[in-house]
Amino acid sequence: MKVLLSQVVVRKEDLPDEWLGANEFTESIKERGVQQPIQVVRLLAAPKSKPTKNHQPRYLLIHGRHRWWSAKHARKKEIDVEVIKLDPNNRRQHLEFALVSNEVQTDIDPVTRGKRYQQLIDEGATVEEIAELTKKSISFIYQHVDLLKLIPPIQEGVQWRRVLFSQARELLRLEENAQREAWNELLARCKSRNGEIRDLPLNEVRNVVRAFKALDAAQSKQDEYKQNGKTNGNGPKQDNTSQKDGAWSNLYQNYLNANSLAAQQTEEQIGGDTKDPISTLEEIAEHLMALADESDERKGESQTRRLARNLYAVLARIEPVLRQLKGRTVEKNGHTRRKQ
Repeated sequence: MKVLLSQVVVRKEDLPDEWLGANEFTESIKERGVQQPIQVVRLLAAPKSKPTKNHQPRYLLIHGRHRWWSAKHARKKEIDVEVIKLDPNNRRQHLEFALVSNEVQTDIDPVTRGKRYQQLIDEGATVEEIAELTKKSISFIYQHVDLLKLIPPIQEGVQWRRVLFSQARELLRLEENAQREAWNELLARCKSRNGEIRDLPLNEVRNVVRAFKALDAAQSKQDEYKQNGKTNGNGPKQDNTSQKDGAWSNLYQNYLNANSLAAQQTEEQIGGDTKDPISTLEEIAEHLMALADESDERKGESQTRRLARNLYAVLARIEPVLRQLKGRTVEKNGHTRRKQ
């Protein structure tokens, strides 16, 4: 049935963020109107409440916020609604209904999907329950909720398709301040090439992330040295630390140079393949996960996603060991040698 837009109530937390294609969608609704009804529940009048204008009932929006938003901005007076039978006071029911309805849409960006999962978690749902409800894997739910740990500019980049899901996952390895620094570095690179971050190779994003992780580790070590110097009253140790400040301040550029040299040496050794084994396995896992995201998993987790999760689990176990072995290589007297 048709109702006045003024009869539809929308919770503040359900108001849509700006999204890609909003202007085009609004123009389409101006010309053709809303093609599919929005889903609402009828609100019960509160005791002793003032009657609405002309005693019109009010409806709470459950699903279709983009259609509602565009109809409003297209200055439509009425909108088609489908009244569904849910408890008007049961927020979790509303979120579950909207989530299941939205899962069939392929154009939802990963951050918006993560926000919807988080809303349900805030209402008491477990990740396992959400996975069962959406017919997705538990790791799929966690991966999208984790995107909310990214700083706002990166989240917005994902929502506006300027940053790929795989690139965002790499940036999640950094703490907030390091994310900001890495983001600025990636933006500078894109500006110099007149492109978007999504155009950067995943391996390049990964190298920037690793550089800032190394910078974080060096800064933590520096703070530890300074703290020990103050605690122990060791004057020479403080002086020694201060002498290292310059080296630490240039660590990022030094790391990139070293990485570039290592890639060049690897290319010479194996004929053009510049990826180390960990990077290669990570890319395989990312490709598997991307394929799984495109598959129909309404009947359960696909074999592709299961393989990707297993690969991620193996990487999590072996990467620290490999990095530790690599870290045992030290520079002494201008030559690289292994510690005995």
